[in-house]
Amino acid sequence: MVTRWKKRLSLLALVLGVDLLLVGLAGAVFAGAVLLPGGYSPQDAFQADYQNTALFRREIED
Repeated sequence: MVTRWKKRLSLLALVLGVDLLLVGLAGAVFAGAVLLPGGYSPQDAFQADYQNTALFRREIED
């Protein structure tokens, strides 16, 4: 009886783990598809000064 519950719980944990992995990957793809064409880049996220970002330069030029 106990081993049956352990098997079910381990299967549930596996399914939930894979689900969380897939949701995380889908979120990363969505963020990349939406934010990167808008002018946001990963390098800009680590800039100390916002005036050094490509998005800021493009907005000022326009």
